Amino acid sequence: MRELRIKASTVLESAVISKLGITPGRYEYTFVSGGRADAPALHNMMAHMNVGDIVYIKSHPIDRGLIIKAVGIVIDDEIISTDLGDSCLRMNWIWVGKKELGRIPDKYNVRNNTLYVEYNPTVRKTVVNLLTSACAH
Repeated sequence: MRELRIKASTVLESAVISKLGITPGRYEYTFVSGGRADAPALHNMMAHMNVGDIVYIKSHPIDRGLIIKAVGIVIDDEIISTDLGDSCLRMNWIWVGKKELGRIPDKYNVRNNTLYVEYNPTVRKTVVNLLTSACAH
């Protein structure tokens, strides 16, 4: 069995969740907005995502800290174009909700970025727990 890794912490912002109508267990897409010329690093990072990678959608208001809004698994690593944009990956969004973690006491200052690898063990465990608890139901 392939090890599940948290590869990217977010690809979508909160407003996009409602636009997509993300529902747990439904196969949806996640995407990097903007063209390759506008955000080549983001598109390159997305190209390295694989089937089985865990993705979470978050917001990070400066006054409230990290809020996890959805957790899913990449189910197809072929990047395709859809009506959402030209860099989309097929996802199975397994958990959708609102889990407030607050301020994370580390020096990893990327949580306002669009796409990054999550290294904080507390955040990683929380994401995996949300995923596995949703699978248990």
